[in-house]
Amino acid sequence: MKKPSYSDRVANEIKHYKQIFKHGLFQEVPSIWNEVERKFGDKIEAKIGVRGLPEYIAKELKGCKTAKVLSLGSGACGVELLAIAPRLTEQGCTIELTSVDINGDVISQAEREAKRRGVKFVGMTQDINELKLKPNEYDVIMAYAALHHFEKIDHVAREINKALKSKGIFVTVDISSRNGYKLWDEAKGLIGAIWKVLPAKYKWD
Repeated sequence: MKKPSYSDRVANEIKHYKQIFKHGLFQEVPSIWNEVERKFGDKIEAKIGVRGLPEYIAKELKGCKTAKVLSLGSGACGVELLAIAPRLTEQGCTIELTSVDINGDVISQAEREAKRRGVKFVGMTQDINELKLKPNEYDVIMAYAALHHFEKIDHVAREINKALKSKGIFVTVDISSRNGYKLWDEAKGLIGAIWKVLPAKYKWD
């Protein structure tokens, strides 16, 4: 079977996520995603006092009057517009949101929602792997469940480092797996059954 070209994979990705965001700003996730978030949310909260990415960004920007936030691989900006922007507004901080995604349709969707909510918004339809950013530009750069889509991760990391202000932060949430997480619920049940009978010398958790 012929391996799909890069342009073919990009086209499929655009088509796939256009359907995913057709009816809302969020991608539906399996229950295991929520379970993992709960489990690690407890560990994160014990260390830094907040549970998730939106809360952490709000905590770091406390006292800030205006914050320039860049979201990479943003999709329709559900987290940015529905979770981060309201928290910043509540603490007196105006968000200036820039969103980068390869899918122009979902960028337009995010732009409409941002306008409806009164959030200053700049949408950029671009391949993240060819990203070029202005230096010393952003207070926050984030990638929510997006890093696993990037191929030239070293290039992206250099651009992030360049574009952050001196006290800027990069924040990410991601779950790395070879084939995504479509079968996580089923796999968890199977692994749980095997784990019970597996000799201790073969276990590493």
